[in-house]
Order: sequence, then structure tokens, then C-alpha cells
Amino acid sequence: LKSVEDTRSRNEASMKIDCIRLLSKDSGLCSFIGHLDISKITNDHLTQFFKKRDQDLIKDKKTPLGNNTKNKYVSILKSLMKFALIENGIQRVPEFITYKNHVKDNPRPSFTFDTKNDEYKKLLKGIRSSIKSLNNTK
Repeated sequence: LKSVEDTRSRNEASMKIDCIRLLSKDSGLCSFIGHLDISKITNDHLTQFFKKRDQDLIKDKKTPLGNNTKNKYVSILKSLMKFALIENGIQRVPEFITYKNHVKDNPRPSFTFDTKNDEYKKLLKGIRSSIKSLNNTK
């Protein structure tokens, strides 16, 4: 029951943030594209919106929007477009850009197999030695 309450609480918080992203007088999507005919909204409008938001944030000495946040705005707009489609306000939902999140490559550590410093052989030797000492203590 607690996990259900936690999920509900997270969902409510998420919905509140989405409403702010949509309706905020200063920074919401509606403040920037709300005057447009919904069938005329394009990627260019989104790009301009993000450019203006970033400029405003930089002016306030804050960090520009990250790609994850931009994708959340895009998701909200897509949801609105789907609703408009269901209500026959538009004929189709346009394709909107998705911002890629840059992931730093972090390869798994590996063993060396060279002839001078064979780490794998050292590991096996250490495991065998541990097993032997465990067997000797029994």
C-alpha cells in the first residue's frame, strides 16, 4: 500500500511540473505558442521556444535546459497534439524532434592477457590459492 501511495505522490508531483511547463506565464509552452493555430505548430516553433528559454535562463545566470528537460516539453506537446487529434482539431500528429542525451562512454574494466603481466592468470592463481586454503582449514 505504501508503494501505491509513493507512486501516486510521484505522479501528482510529475503532473504539477508538467502543468508548470505548459501553463507558466513566463516559461510555459502556452506563453510562447499558445496564440498559434495548433495545426500550424512545427519543430521550428519548438526550436525557437527552447532558444528563448535558454536565453532567459542564461540571463538569470542559470543553466540552459538539458536535453532530458527539452524532451519532457516535447512529450507534453505530443500529448496535446494527440488530444487534438482525438477531438478532430488536427488531421495528424506531427513528428517532433527528440533531443539525444549524451552518455559518456564508460567501458567495463577488463583484464590484460599479455605475456609479461597476465592479470587473468594472477586472478585465477589467487582464486585457486583461496580455495586451497579454505579446503585445508576444513
